Order: sequence, then structure tokens, then C-alpha cells
Amino acid sequence: DDEVKQVEDEVLLRWQSTGTIPQVRLEYSPALGPQALKRWNLIAASLDNQGQWSWKIAPDVAGPIRVRVSDIRDPLTQSVAPGILEVLPALHLVEPHGGERWLVSTQHEIRWDTQGLVPHVRLEISRDHFKEDLTILAEEVVNTGHYLWTVPDFAGASVQIRVEDASDPRVRSWNEQPLLIAGDFVYFEPKDSTVWKAGSQQELQWHTLGTIPNVRLEYAVLEQASGPQPAPEPEFYVIQGTIPNKSSYTWTVPDRM
Repeated sequence: DDEVKQVEDEVLLRWQSTGTIPQVRLEYSPALGPQALKRWNLIAASLDNQGQWSWKIAPDVAGPIRVRVSDIRDPLTQSVAPGILEVLPALHLVEPHGGERWLVSTQHEIRWDTQGLVPHVRLEISRDHFKEDLTILAEEVVNTGHYLWTVPDFAGASVQIRVEDASDPRVRSWNEQPLLIAGDFVYFEPKDSTVWKAGSQQELQWHTLGTIPNVRLEYAVLEQASGPQPAPEPEFYVIQGTIPNKSSYTWTVPDRM
């Protein structure tokens, strides 16, 4: 029967012998095209004839092939497998591997390993395991094994990235464990060392990276370290609970902190 495997996969080759054949040679040939069953490449030069052998497909094997077993003493004593073995290249996503937290507008390198020949790849991102929510990051990228990506406004806790052969979607890999993409803030006001009087009204200002519809505002009173002991963890107090994110808020500085 015909089979489909990828390079580096293990495939069990099996045959039957008639008469005494102590040792055999295993070879493969292209199954299609002008070189079909004419150009034979070595798998194993000499094996004890046990009727089977587990072959780890080498990275330089590609395309539909057929396998031949022969008696090392007499090359005319041979048999060619009737079925075709289609060998595909393989991709393995290395980064992200899952569990990371990437912020909108930051840059990260997507990295992958390649076994076999994959000239170009496609990169995709999804929040539902590539069912309906699927966005193409790059349609056809020269396969260099890495791609520098600026994270878009694509917030989600179950994000997966997939790399696949641009010419054969059967060859693909993605992060099984999801990563988190989140928005972020850049604070404008108050700046460090700003002095505000109690009871005064002050404008809190921030810039939002990504889509964050609502925010929570809090402040903390920082205490100085005492001697060799580290400063205690600050306690935060609520300014406003959930409010619409308008990138600013007018705050009346409390009398006591």
C-alpha cells in the first residue's frame, strides 16, 4: 500500500525470501519521472536478512519513491516494493514554544527547523486552533528558519502560530501550548519625582498599545527601606474601578496617603 511519511520518520520495510539469502541490500529510487526505477540510492549496503528493517528516512530523501531489496551476492535476485512511499519534508516550530507573554507592538523572532527541501513558508496565527479565526502573517517567505515579527493588535490567551510549506500545506508545525498576546501601557503623567499638592486636581495620562476597552486606576504609597532590610511591598489603593479607557483621567489628589 502507498504511504506518506516525513523525513526523520521511522518506516518499517518488510520483505519475504525464498531460498537461502543470508544478507540483503536496500535501495530506493524515484517512483515517477524519467529516473523512475533507474537511479537507485543506497539505504543499507549489507544487512542480515531478517525479513524486515526499520529505516529512519534521511533528510535528503524527497518525493514519491519505491524501495528495492536485493541479494548482495546476486543483484539480479531482487524485488521492488509495489507500493509508493511519498516522503515529505518536515518543519518544526521552535519559537514560540508556548507559555510566553508577548506584548502588542513588541518584536519577537519566530524560529523553526527544516528537514528536507522547503524553499518558501507561510506563517499564520490563530486563537481557535486555525478553525475560523486565522490570520496570515506572511504569505510566502524565503525559508531562512526565522522571521522577525512585530506583534499586532491581536490580543488573546490562546494564541498559536503556524509555519507551513508554502507549496504543500501538509507540511506544517505550530506551538501546541498557546502563548498570550496582551496590550500594554506607556505612562505619560505623572512623571518620576513629580510633586502634587493634596486636594489638587491632576491629569493622569497614558498611551495604550493594543485594544484595552476598560482600565482600573490605582495608586500606592512607597516606603523607604530601613537599614539592611528591603522596603516592604507597596499596598495599592483604588482610584477608580472599571472605567472606559480614554487614555486620561482627572484625579483629585487625596489629603492623606
